[in-house]
Amino acid sequence: LASPNQLLLCLEEVLKGKRYIDSSMPNLNQSKNEVSKLSKSEFTVFMLISNEYKTKQIANFLNVSSKTIENHRSNICKKLNISGVNAINNYIYKNKESIFGG
Repeated sequence: LASPNQLLLCLEEVLKGKRYIDSSMPNLNQSKNEVSKLSKSEFTVFMLISNEYKTKQIANFLNVSSKTIENHRSNICKKLNISGVNAINNYIYKNKESIFGG
């Protein structure tokens, strides 16, 4: 898991439209996986989910409503062609190496 400071740095860069890559953070290979289909906001939510944040925590952190995060979760699931209660977490677990580079 990333430290709160690393996560903040990552989110600041993502919100600027950039990608954040750090040796202690997951390294997405955008050209080789479906995660590249995600918008900046969806990618941010995806990264927070991968760091075990829950919907309410993500909403509070990003200063948006829980409904907004649920909409992002829904869009992520559609783009990754997954469904189910823990679909995103299961996707991350099953594809960890190909998504995050090991």
